[in-house]
Amino acid sequence: MKKPENRKKNYQQDAECAYLVMERLRGGDLDQALASSGPLSERAAAAVAHEVLKVVATCHAAGVMHGDVKPANFMLREASSGLSSTDGEHGPVLASTAVIESLVEGGSRPPARWLSAVDFGCAQPLGRASLNRRTGTPVYMAPEVFQRDYGREADLWSAGVMLYQLLSGRFPFWRSLDDCRSRSVDEVMRSVLGDPVPLSGGVWEGKSPACVDLLAGLLDRDPGARLTAADALEHPWFREQLGGFLSSSSSAAAGSSSAALATESNIVPLAGSHHHDGHYRPAAACASPSVSMRPHAFSSPPVAPACAWYAPGPSGVAVA
Repeated sequence: MKKPENRKKNYQQDAECAYLVMERLRGGDLDQALASSGPLSERAAAAVAHEVLKVVATCHAAGVMHGDVKPANFMLREASSGLSSTDGEHGPVLASTAVIESLVEGGSRPPARWLSAVDFGCAQPLGRASLNRRTGTPVYMAPEVFQRDYGREADLWSAGVMLYQLLSGRFPFWRSLDDCRSRSVDEVMRSVLGDPVPLSGGVWEGKSPACVDLLAGLLDRDPGARLTAADALEHPWFREQLGGFLSSSSSAAAGSSSAALATESNIVPLAGSHHHDGHYRPAAACASPSVSMRPHAFSSPPVAPACAWYAPGPSGVAVA
């Protein structure tokens, strides 16, 4: 078995926090890319979604639910040399969807690691009992999370909302991002629980049937009928869009160990430990020079104000 790469550069701990110094990611996050450049082509969206689903599969194989799958928690490792944004030495790089499009243009194979998952602040260990805390970012939360009875399937709903956004530039239940921002938490919950998911007309007229089929499988309100990460990775849409340069890890996702999958999924191996406050936490991957693993991460996360659920790069938070 290939030993996963250790991307932790340094580690310090004091009485309150553990600090992990991670590798530097220069390309900005996918939320910034969407805000600056708009939605992706099917091919580019498929490349992103495949990486995201590998991350989710890795987490689930390690017995961990990510809990906050969204564009802001996936970062490009490198910025395009053609962008006019800062180079990361004196300020953040403004991500662009052009970087992603360039990775897949002409049928070329993207680099082995070009997208990294960050921010495991809402992650929870999976066990026999269902989870019941409403954690995450509300517009990406699955119906069963609002109902306080959920498991790993909720990550797949979030991945579906993310893919919907990557392809259309909007969320499933609102006409525009501004419309979404104007909604209260209760209004979002009602939409997620009962409003139809639009997958026809408008932008979807130009999408392939396989694309729409994958979205329908991820955005199924019945967790038992929803696609698993392993099933989604095997969906024909990925073969249709990405062809021969798919890695073999997708077909082995269901039975592979978390360490083996981590060599293919762009995250730090999810070794967990019990910290001084008594709460289990998986190892974290973070794009900033250091990250504080705050004791309240699993005990009493901050409450999201009604206006804070969609903003560039929001942190995942508990809402109740």
